[in-house]
Amino acid sequence: MIGLSKSNCQSVVLIIRGEIEAIPLKSDQKLEQSLPDARLVSINEAGHFPFIEKPEEFTRLVSDFIRRNS
Repeated sequence: MIGLSKSNCQSVVLIIRGEIEAIPLKSDQKLEQSLPDARLVSINEAGHFPFIEKPEEFTRLVSDFIRRNS
């Protein structure tokens, strides 16, 4: 994992992945479960770069996340 754990991450985390991402979903689910306040969302018909492939949906997800958590 990338060095984040429940003991050292104090932030709300949004994990965005593409539905057709090459990295296994299970890996992202494991990351989500390892953090105390994380949310995993998948963007349909997007791969490794959802911010390029589906910019409107990506921006909406990030904007909504910021609005709810600020």
